[in-house]
Amino acid sequence: MPREIKKIKNIVSELLDYFLNENITDINVRVQLLDQETQITLTAQTTQLPENIDTIIHKINTTRHPEVEDYYDDLLGIRDNQLDLEVLATVVDSAKVQFENNIMTFTVIRKIK
Repeated sequence: MPREIKKIKNIVSELLDYFLNENITDINVRVQLLDQETQITLTAQTTQLPENIDTIIHKINTTRHPEVEDYYDDLLGIRDNQLDLEVLATVVDSAKVQFENNIMTFTVIRKIK
């Protein structure tokens, strides 16, 4: 489990870096460690979604590669001011975003293999 917790911390860090760099600065993070998956939810006040959020959702929802994730998860968070979408997509199973009344809710799910 310690390795899994490190991966989760890296994912949270990468997502926080991305949203902060998109000038979304009022962010709450919730991490739920469940039996079969981990859910990471970021809730933020913002007047608009980041321009490329649909691309991020699509990429994450199509490209998890568990066979190489131990290599890639160590790369999360090493690039400044840029979301490393390719790396994030290899360690997360799905993502979704909701936006209502200037509240963005961004959730990623990582299945425990």
